[in-house]
Amino acid sequence: MAMGGLRGDLEVRHCRALIAVADGGGVVAAARALGVSQSTVSETLLALERLLGAPVLQRRPGLGAALTPAADALLPHARELITVSESA
Repeated sequence: MAMGGLRGDLEVRHCRALIAVADGGGVVAAARALGVSQSTVSETLLALERLLGAPVLQRRPGLGAALTPAADALLPHARELITVSESA
């Protein structure tokens, strides 16, 4: 995914939410891991979707959520941003 296609600034909170969903398998697990409410994670992901201009999750009832191709493309960049942020 070309990062030049973003419609604004990617924020650390977007990256943390995306990584938590990817690692936990869903919004509920991500909320627990981040210590925030489920609605906070959902709102953050909606903001990320607006930024990307594409959905980031495919909801699978009873199975959690799967990342979309757009989210999969962003995930390594999000992990790198978090690593750099934490070492700064």
